[in-house]
Amino acid sequence: MNILFDSWSSQVLFQQAAPSYPPNTPAPKPTGMRLNTLLGAIKSFGLSSHKGWNVSFTQPPITAAQLAGIDVYISLTRYQGSGFAYLPSELDAIQDWVNGGGNILLMTNHGDFSQPVNSDNWMANDAALAALFGITLENYSVMQWSGKTDTSDVITVNNTIPYIANQAPTMTAHNSCIIVPPANFTSIA
Repeated sequence: MNILFDSWSSQVLFQQAAPSYPPNTPAPKPTGMRLNTLLGAIKSFGLSSHKGWNVSFTQPPITAAQLAGIDVYISLTRYQGSGFAYLPSELDAIQDWVNGGGNILLMTNHGDFSQPVNSDNWMANDAALAALFGITLENYSVMQWSGKTDTSDVITVNNTIPYIANQAPTMTAHNSCIIVPPANFTSIA
């Protein structure tokens, strides 16, 4: 399996320096401590299953040539700021690749919960990619810690249903937005 990580996704940028950065755009300092468990699990599974799992990272901008031969493209929350937004040419390449049988794993972080508005919106750059496939990312910050009863940590939908707590009271959600699938979507959960 050939896995391509988006080198401009936040978890990758916190893990390692990207091959390039947008001009005049601040980027995080890598700590080398973000993806160790995930990358280790991928490697371990490949070793234990005797199947090769090849991991690579994008070289911005993403092109059809980079996606060729890739089974799964993984974006772990595109970094903040307009300089890190997907280019139209990248979105076109990704959509064509998916239409040809490619797979995407998109994980996105929380929406804005600070002032001024949009100063801490981690899902903003993911919205364009999600929209290609009829998925809407709502600018919320959903979080719930297991065992905590303070309702200020629970985002409600239509002010009636605690989004996380009523479905899995012992589940922990750490800063995610609300993901709304297309109308014809069938959930596996």
